[in-house]
Amino acid sequence: GHGKQGGGATQRQQDLRAEVWRCTSKTRGFRRHDRRMLWITGGRLHICEKGSMTAVKSAVDLARDVSSCQVLPGKMLSLHMRRVSRGEEEYKAYFFEFPDPALAEQFHAEMARGTRKE
Repeated sequence: GHGKQGGGATQRQQDLRAEVWRCTSKTRGFRRHDRRMLWITGGRLHICEKGSMTAVKSAVDLARDVSSCQVLPGKMLSLHMRRVSRGEEEYKAYFFEFPDPALAEQFHAEMARGTRKE
């Protein structure tokens, strides 16, 4: 048999964080809107207040509130969220531009794991 040491890929990442640009979608491409700190922990995506590293504006339950998440060309992650306010369902789309494509992929993988319905 062979021991399983140094299996970096199998190690569960507790906290995934990134400073991203929140973008708005244009007819062609995207426009940077503001900088946001994002992190994922405990099955939730935390989106910080504009310009803050720690003040959380919204904590999104991945399993319940995220309807889809896709990696787009150019280090972009698109996120569709379902929110219920006053009994009305509303859908919001967010576009985040990451510092590098690998990080966008990591976030996507983590969210996909979180949103998978058991």
